[in-house]
Amino acid sequence: MNHSILSKLVAHRGDNKRFPENSYKGIEAALKAGLQFIEFDIQMTKDQQFIVHHDADLKRMAKQDISVFSHDYDTLKAFSIHESTRFNTQHYPTPLSLLSDVLGLLRQYPQATFFVEIKMQSLKHWGRTTVMDDLITLLKPYASQCVIISFSALALAYAKKHSNLRTGWVVKHYDDVSQQKATTLDPNFLICDYKKVPKTHAPWKGDWQWMLYSINDPETVLYYSQLGIDLIETDNIPRLFNSTRLQGQKAA
Repeated sequence: MNHSILSKLVAHRGDNKRFPENSYKGIEAALKAGLQFIEFDIQMTKDQQFIVHHDADLKRMAKQDISVFSHDYDTLKAFSIHESTRFNTQHYPTPLSLLSDVLGLLRQYPQATFFVEIKMQSLKHWGRTTVMDDLITLLKPYASQCVIISFSALALAYAKKHSNLRTGWVVKHYDDVSQQKATTLDPNFLICDYKKVPKTHAPWKGDWQWMLYSINDPETVLYYSQLGIDLIETDNIPRLFNSTRLQGQKAA
């Protein structure tokens, strides 16, 4: 798969088609399937632990009106994030995972890269310096296999100044202002919803690599791969891996 289009795929929140998003099992399943790139989200809890979780509460994932900022990890891990709306009780129980535990998977998969998205809610709630200092310390031993990503250019600038960790800026608005900001920030990756990028030409040139997300069908994967996009983030690993259209296709 090393030189195929399938090698460009990034598992969004792990294999979230078959497992609860941001779950240890979903991330592990994507790695076992052969993916080299996994993206997931993190938040900081009351006791300054990083959990692999997208939201600032447990309403969507565990049906609990509980803020992740108001409780420590020992309290939060008692709730199951098995996504009953999508999976009923299939994955019950699924506890919240610590980032430190998920990072342990990298020892088993030395070719894998984790895109670790620090959420804006945690940066605002706990403060950029507190969050980024702790995150940099935690990720430093895994620097060769981790990329800090965020919508916050300031958080990424802080990471670049205080560490040698790679960074990826998630572009909210694909416009001239953001292009100038990208040039100033100079991240290793630029990440954007593919629908925001014009299809008529390749995206902004720079020293970065491009990762487009929310691409779930084979034809769109083919189009952007041939356009020269470096990485393609998807929510439907099974569909793309089983696509005869993609199997055997070489990466551009």
